[in-house]
Amino acid sequence: MPEYGMNLHDYWRIIRRRKGIVIFTLFGVLVFTYIFTSLQTPVYQAQATVKYEEETGAGAAGLGAWGGFYGGELIASEISVIASRPVARMVAFRLALVTDKSPSEEVEKTAERIQGKIKAERIGESNMVRITTTSSDPKETALLVNNVAEIYRQKRSDDRNRRTRELRESVEGHLSQVTLKLKQTEEDLKNFREKTRTVGLGGALASKLLDLKAKLDDLGKKYTPEHPEIIKLKRQIESTEADMKTLPAEEIELARLTRELRVNEELYNLLNRRLKEAQIAEADRFEPVSIVNLAIMPTAPIRPNKPLNMSLGGILGLILGMGLALVTENLDTSIGTIEEVESYLTVSVIGVIPRIASMERREIGAMRVVFDRIRPRRELSRADRLTQLRKQLMFYYSAKSFYAEAYNTLRTNVEFALKSKNNACLFTSAGPLEGKTITSANFAVCAAETGIRTLLVEADLRKPTICRLFGLQREPGLTDILTGNVNWREVAKGTTDFLLGELELEKVLRTPGIENLKIITCGFIPPNPLDVLGLEQISNLIREWKNEFDLIVFDTPPILLCADGMVLGAKVDGVILVYRVGRMARGGLKRAKTQLDNAKANIVGIALNDIRASEMEPRYGYYYAYKYYAEKKPGVSA
Repeated sequence: MPEYGMNLHDYWRIIRRRKGIVIFTLFGVLVFTYIFTSLQTPVYQAQATVKYEEETGAGAAGLGAWGGFYGGELIASEISVIASRPVARMVAFRLALVTDKSPSEEVEKTAERIQGKIKAERIGESNMVRITTTSSDPKETALLVNNVAEIYRQKRSDDRNRRTRELRESVEGHLSQVTLKLKQTEEDLKNFREKTRTVGLGGALASKLLDLKAKLDDLGKKYTPEHPEIIKLKRQIESTEADMKTLPAEEIELARLTRELRVNEELYNLLNRRLKEAQIAEADRFEPVSIVNLAIMPTAPIRPNKPLNMSLGGILGLILGMGLALVTENLDTSIGTIEEVESYLTVSVIGVIPRIASMERREIGAMRVVFDRIRPRRELSRADRLTQLRKQLMFYYSAKSFYAEAYNTLRTNVEFALKSKNNACLFTSAGPLEGKTITSANFAVCAAETGIRTLLVEADLRKPTICRLFGLQREPGLTDILTGNVNWREVAKGTTDFLLGELELEKVLRTPGIENLKIITCGFIPPNPLDVLGLEQISNLIREWKNEFDLIVFDTPPILLCADGMVLGAKVDGVILVYRVGRMARGGLKRAKTQLDNAKANIVGIALNDIRASEMEPRYGYYYAYKYYAEKKPGVSA
């Protein structure tokens, strides 16, 4: 089964054909983008840069754990502090956005609003941080970011000064306690010596023990416990401790007091040194954070970016326009010109049936036509729809009318295409409501008017309409003939049946050649129409009918809905595919043609139905020639 694809040339052809949609969409998107961009509140951005300084010298030594360089992890935590609620609250007070008398809810809302405008980020791997703020007011933007930087710098300076002060006060308190303890130890040692008058061997051993332990601590930082020097020192300490155990009680007490005195002296010296370092750090007034760059008032907003938005809008408009053009082409069920139909299907257009609104307007009035066309289809009763359909029969129009000439052209083209007499042709369509029934009926009436003995066979066993259109009884009919119940001559209906039917008597009598037309209705509706139409009897009937009639016309169901037309199409001399412009997608029309080809049916050509005259302008001037040679008022026969 053939497949149909599209290449780049096809896409380019569609875009060129639908260029109006592309241009209109592009223009619409650009206008929308411009309006949307213009209505957006401009957003300005300002930036300031702060730097973390490394504190060295006596100040850093005095701060100890609080001093030194700001590492990566510490800077990350400081970034959080910059964009924190406390900093935002301090900025709100400094800018007088709130006061001490403001309610706490207002203070918090203002701080939250400011906090949402602050963003901080580290610059690479450096010790600098970029602070960014955004606002709809350029002056406020610069003022906000500069105050954030200044408040944060001041906050970190105050925090550093507070830590140095607290450190000094802490060292002073400990030093006072150690000084008192040292004096007490000196007094106790003096009184003990005056009381016991010992030789002081214990004090010497205590001093030696302290020296050995201090030395062991120093070597323990360099060597492992198995090092010979470490082992030697441990043995000396053990020997000294053993010697102290042999001393008398007085000597032991003296050694204890001596050791306590020495410890207090060392602690006193350490605290005294730390106090001086803390005093130096406090007096230094080091600034841990400095401002590198202050922001200036921005002159242009960062959002909206009009050039960028218009560029993106143009690209989006083009893409959307081309997409809509392709969608419209896909959804467009019409094929605009005869050349397009013939090029797309590689089948000739053998007839163009015009829309009869202009003729109908002459008969029933313009306002009634407009009302009937805008009224929803579901509001029309079955009888009203049948009446509208009957008014399209050739009985209601002059043989010289524009409408009749279109069918004459179709009949003539079919005759030339088949090139033989006593032909059987079949009318079908791709989908429903394309007008294949009214086209086949008028084709038969038009042939009969010219003296051709014509048989119209209602082979649409799904939704028969021919019988209702001519006001005839449905049964008996074709299915009764195929099942052997009746002979075809008994069910073929002619002029008498037309006159006794529901058609207007005057219209039928004034139609020339009506005696040449016979109609066989569908008969009873079988459970499976395809099985009935597939019987061999249908081929025998066609051969028999050809001996009695010059032309046999079959009306069959739509090809895409059922296979009845494919079965009959292979048995007749030619198939006319009726296509109502604007009804079926071109893909459906292509599919219908493919199915007929697969059934080995001879497609005579395409009959375009319901064509507006305006759609044929200006290239198909022969339709205007029809109007010229037709009667001046050909709408209704006299």
